[in-house]
Parts: sequence; C-alpha cells; structure tokens
Amino acid sequence: MQQTHSFSLGAGKRYRAAIFDFDGVILDTERYHFAAWNAAGALFGLAFSEEEYLPLKSTGRPYIASVFEKKLGRRFTEEEKRILFSEKQAYFEEAISSLGEKDLIAGAVPFLQALQERGVPAAVASSGTLCARLVERFGLTPYFVAVIGPEEGLPKKPAPDVFLLAAERLSARPSQCLVFEDSSAGMRAARAAGMDYVAIGSGEGSLFDAPDFCTVLGRLVCGET
Repeated sequence: MQQTHSFSLGAGKRYRAAIFDFDGVILDTERYHFAAWNAAGALFGLAFSEEEYLPLKSTGRPYIASVFEKKLGRRFTEEEKRILFSEKQAYFEEAISSLGEKDLIAGAVPFLQALQERGVPAAVASSGTLCARLVERFGLTPYFVAVIGPEEGLPKKPAPDVFLLAAERLSARPSQCLVFEDSSAGMRAARAAGMDYVAIGSGEGSLFDAPDFCTVLGRLVCGET
C-alpha cells in the first residue's frame, strides 16, 4: 500500500495538504493594497480607515467598489468603476516594485521548504491579481502544486470555491486540507469549504493563531499514514 505523507501542528488531527492565501500570509503586501484603494478612492473623495478595510481583505474588487458606493451614496458609472480599478492597480504595482525578501512573512519560506521536504503538497488560493507573478518573482513556484488566482473566474471569498478547487488540484478531500489565512473573508471561506485553518495574525475558530510562520514551523510534525 502506498504511503501518504501527512502533517499536524501538534493539535492531534493530521492533514495531507496545505493551502495558503498569499497577500498578508506569504508576502506582506496588504498595507500596499490598503494604500492603493485609498489612493484610487481619493479621486472620488473617498477613503477607508484601517478598521473599515480589515474585513474587506480578499473580498475582491466588485465588493470593495460596492462598499465605496455606499459611502458615495450612489452607484459608480462603468467609466468611474474602470478608473477606480485601473488607478488602484497602477498604484499597487508601483508600490510593490521595491518589494524584497524582507517583505516575506517571517518563517514562510522555511515552512514551505519543510512541507516540500516531507512530501506534503501545497497550493496558493488567492484573490490577488498579481499573485501568480509575485510567486514567480520570489522563486516560490517550486513549492506549490497549483497557484489559483482571480483568473479562474471563481466567486470571491468568503465563497469557498477557490479552496475547493485547490483541494481538487492537490488530490485531497477538503477535510484533509489545512488553510493558512489572514482575512476574515478567507477564514469564513475555509469554514464553508469544510477546512480547518490557521490564522496568521488572529482569528476566531482558528486551529491556533500565529503572528508568523516561525511559530507554525515550531509545531510542525510530519509523518506517513
């Protein structure tokens, strides 16, 4: 019988695959998304506070635009929406042009290496438009079986679709996958997919909360089942 590699984080249950959000989980880019949305919103006299933006992470452009519309008191025209999205993207791309290894979440790469060395497959499931490009830019492609982003055309988190597709491409059942997330929308998506999750930062219902992957790596236990 073929052996299957699995892992746990010292919490008893074992998993056969790992799924990662990207922005704010592998790479510290969320502050740039926040600034980019405010720069684009300023064209219409709009802005988010950090508290307002926090639950919007990973929900996607259409939803964030709808929140801006509530602030504005009317719907954007199609041209206004095009301007909003293009300005946000341009600002974000310029802002992240200077990203370097210092912006990787502490312990993320060693944790990915540890999973790979132990034969545990991993995937990225992200709403970030530049996710695939950044995975390649930082040399992270070898660590992932699949990188799933908005180009798949799936409903945004908190819908579970992106995690379910990741599980399929990892040849694992949802219950066998452990998700690593930092957004409330992503955590709700994991729960809807029937997956446990670790909150990078903090999150209600998480297997445990970790400020970064150094803590996670210290709890990693791999084996064969």
